[in-house]
Amino acid sequence: MKDIYDVLKEFEEKEKQESARSGQIKADTAPLEAVKEELQKVASTEPVNPPSTQESPRPAAQMNGEESSPLPSSQPRETDDIPEGFAALGEEPQPPASPTGQQTESPPQALPPYGQQTSPPYGPPSYPPYGQGGQYPPAYRAPVSGPPPYPNTGNPWQPGTSGQNPPPPPYPPRSPMGFQPEAPVKKKNRTFKVLAIIVCCIFGASVLGFGGLGIYNLVTGKDPFAGFSSSSSAPSQPDNNDNHGIQGGTASAPPFQIGDTPVTSQPISEDGILTPTQIYEKVSPSVVAITAIVPQSGTFEESSNSYGSGIIMNAEGYILTNAHVLGSASNTFQVKLANGEEYMASFIAADTKTDLGIIRIDAPGLVPANFGDSDSIVIGDDAYAIGNPGGPNLQSSLSVGHISGINREVIVNGNSEIPYIQTDAAINPGNSGGALINQYGQVIGINTVKISGSSYEGLGFAIPITQAQPYIDQLLVNGRILGRVRIGASFQVIDAARAVANNLPEGLYVYSIQSDSDLLNAGVQTGDVITQCNGHKLTDVSVFKQLIKDKQPGEQVELTVFRRRSGNTPEREFTVNVKVLEDVDTAFQMAAP
Repeated sequence: MKDIYDVLKEFEEKEKQESARSGQIKADTAPLEAVKEELQKVASTEPVNPPSTQESPRPAAQMNGEESSPLPSSQPRETDDIPEGFAALGEEPQPPASPTGQQTESPPQALPPYGQQTSPPYGPPSYPPYGQGGQYPPAYRAPVSGPPPYPNTGNPWQPGTSGQNPPPPPYPPRSPMGFQPEAPVKKKNRTFKVLAIIVCCIFGASVLGFGGLGIYNLVTGKDPFAGFSSSSSAPSQPDNNDNHGIQGGTASAPPFQIGDTPVTSQPISEDGILTPTQIYEKVSPSVVAITAIVPQSGTFEESSNSYGSGIIMNAEGYILTNAHVLGSASNTFQVKLANGEEYMASFIAADTKTDLGIIRIDAPGLVPANFGDSDSIVIGDDAYAIGNPGGPNLQSSLSVGHISGINREVIVNGNSEIPYIQTDAAINPGNSGGALINQYGQVIGINTVKISGSSYEGLGFAIPITQAQPYIDQLLVNGRILGRVRIGASFQVIDAARAVANNLPEGLYVYSIQSDSDLLNAGVQTGDVITQCNGHKLTDVSVFKQLIKDKQPGEQVELTVFRRRSGNTPEREFTVNVKVLEDVDTAFQMAAP
């Protein structure tokens, strides 16, 4: 069975073909129709005088004051092929010859007065419409008034009798132009046929469908419409019977149910590795949100506040964070716990060189974090970061990543006291001071900084907790870092490639010297290169710091210095003894613990 759209398409194609065919027929018959119309105009405008045996009245019509002239009579014409009593198309009929062989001449006819309504032949023609039969064939004259010459015959017309009707059928009626009218062609109603076909198709499909449902019901004994409601609105509520709210059916069906989430215990594995969910549940209560409120005079702007994170160190309320989160000891600090409780905190200590800071709150029921050994981590270990990116509005957010690197030298605020842990766990502004956690749920680092920019992604750094521990202890006990020493100069590393390019030895290029440095007393100048310290080759600044960190302030170290040729002074290498200085951070006002 054809699809309904195929039937409609076929119907449209046939309609187009029929329309094109009709247009072609009209175009072919257009010249003939034009000739017919022209001949009709000629036939309807030429006056025809009916034959009469009576004397015609004298014309009396005048136009513009002049007497009208009678029309001349028609001249006889040879009509060998026209029967007597008939006239050729457009000519006057000639009466039959008299027995004496002379032709009787009819008197001329006069025109009717101007503006008066007349009867044919001068008025509108009384011919019937084109293609319709009339009382008499329109191509012939009206019969002469009076009784027919043969009243007792069924056919009053006889050949040779003047002014009589033409022969009756079988001669068909003629049109005014002498053409046989064509019967109108009946156009087939294709639209009705197509609609009938569509209705039949729909009816047949309905019969087959309902018949199949009936057979299904008889075979299975089930209602095929069970489960469908008679309303298109919201589904009805289930009643107390066994149908479970399904209307119109006798068979019961189980209701749609949403089961409870199974409560399964997630024990810690034998190796102590926790799932991310277990890690979050364990550590998130120990991470807080910190707001450092900067004192202002006049206007108060929220944008001047500093936001960060912190880690609860112990039940006494000590919180570990970054020094750059605190900003200054004169700021006011507000702490928000993971449960939403807020407390005002007091400043304990901070150190900008290590970027470590400590504050304290007085709150009951605090959950201290469990700190782990950061020296035991390896690259590729799982790493988790918990903090407050963007501030307290996104408090206790968890991000997951890995340990990407260890012992990274990163300069923060001009300092690189401690090498950092690198991770690809997301660290954003507000995460500073938060926890970097290993797969055992232990805090192994303090999230501090990230490298941002369109060309960087996933470069976060955290202070390793094991290397930060001695500094934290000093901040808790002394309020500052004691015993830290410095040379009092800034350096630039000259590696092997730069040494060859600049004709210099490898070492530390003296970039600047502080005013209190003992290097000035030893004769060291900017532009010199320090190649050794106490006999150890210097390849990096971190190596230099490691060699002097165990020294006490005032103790001396031996340095090997290279100086290139300048003017008349030849290049030379010499050794000096330089005292180390105590490195005291004065950025924060220290408070008593």
